[in-house]
Order: sequence, then C-alpha cells, then structure tokens
Amino acid sequence: MEKLKDKSGILMLGAVFLILSLLLVVLRNFLATREIDFWVVFWGNCIVFAATVLAYFLFGANKPVASKGSQAVVKQVYAGFVIKFFILVTSVMVYFYFAENINVRGVFVCFGLYFIYNLLNVKATTGKTKTGSPTSVKHHHH
Repeated sequence: MEKLKDKSGILMLGAVFLILSLLLVVLRNFLATREIDFWVVFWGNCIVFAATVLAYFLFGANKPVASKGSQAVVKQVYAGFVIKFFILVTSVMVYFYFAENINVRGVFVCFGLYFIYNLLNVKATTGKTKTGSPTSVKHHHH
C-alpha cells in the first residue's frame, strides 16, 4: 500500500491525461465547430503531459519534502512550473515557426491544459507533505 501511495501522484496525472485525450476525441466535432484544431490540442496535451511528468520526476517524485519543510515544497513546485512553462513556450514557438496556418484558439486551449496539469502537479507534490512525516519518508535507490 505504501508503494501505491508513493505513485499516486503520477497515477493521477496519467489518469487525467487519458481522460482528457478521450474527451478530445469525443469532442472532436465540437472543437471543429469552434475553429479549434483537434491535432493542435491533441499534441499540446501530449507535450504538456510529458513536461508535467518530467517535472514530476525531476522535482516532485521520491523527494523527502516533509523532512525539509515547506520551503523545499515551494522550490520544487516553482522549478516544475518553470520547466513546464519553458517546454510549452518552446513548443509554441516551434509550432508558430513551422505551421502554415496557426490555430490560435488551439494554442489557448493548450495553455488551459497547462494550468490544469500544473494544479494537479502542485497537488501531487504538496500532497506528500500532508501524508508523510520525516520518519515515514522512504528513500528510493535505483
């Protein structure tokens, strides 16, 4: 059970990614009627999810935040936010450079997805401080 609790943040992010991906497929025609390119949003969702997972593993997963105090949590959350934002802005710049027709509405939907994933990542990172105490945090060695 302790192993599952350690992975609950990443499992939640994965579940949200799957739900949002399925929702995008179901709402494909609705998006088209709103002039939102499905593929821009679909790939944006994939990029934001990948950036969130990267930030989670770099700054959130397996870090004994409870023993370091709230300042460490703020540093982890902020570092993850910066990494994800940098990846998203870089992706948008590459898209703007190479795309023949830029779907601005789709890009704005991707920024909305970014904020959803960011909130979930903050919840996953800060949730560990509530459930763990300095003595209950286990160090994982790979």
